[in-house]
Amino acid sequence: MKKIILFLAFLSLGIFLSCSSDDGNSGESPAPQNTFTTKINGVQKNFSSIQVVPVYDPVEDYTDLEVTATIAGSPPTTLEMSLEKDNAEAGSVYYFAYTENDISYELTETFSVILTQNSDNKLKGTFSGTLADPDDPMNTITVTDGVFDIKY
Repeated sequence: MKKIILFLAFLSLGIFLSCSSDDGNSGESPAPQNTFTTKINGVQKNFSSIQVVPVYDPVEDYTDLEVTATIAGSPPTTLEMSLEKDNAEAGSVYYFAYTENDISYELTETFSVILTQNSDNKLKGTFSGTLADPDDPMNTITVTDGVFDIKY
């Protein structure tokens, strides 16, 4: 009888230990975090808060996306980008601005944004060039290594 009880105890322990934990993870990897990074005048900037707001124009029957990426601080540092939704063609980004210390720097002819994806609620691309203060066009910043990968 002792052997049967001991056998059942080991069997129960074996079954218990062989069960996998049920943590609700179905084996899928977690969704990647949104990224929006760049170098401004050689200084790395990693934007921690990224928002994408679709704006529908019923008159023209199209949707734009307004993207705002922020680094917390006082005052905050922001990157803003406006573009046509689901259009990855050159020129679909029509507004791009970087604001730091209450000075906004906007697109110049030497600035480029290359979209590699603008569909299925995903934006992905690169950007670089020169941005200028519209109130003082001689006040410029150099943007390099700009990358974004956003799911919204």
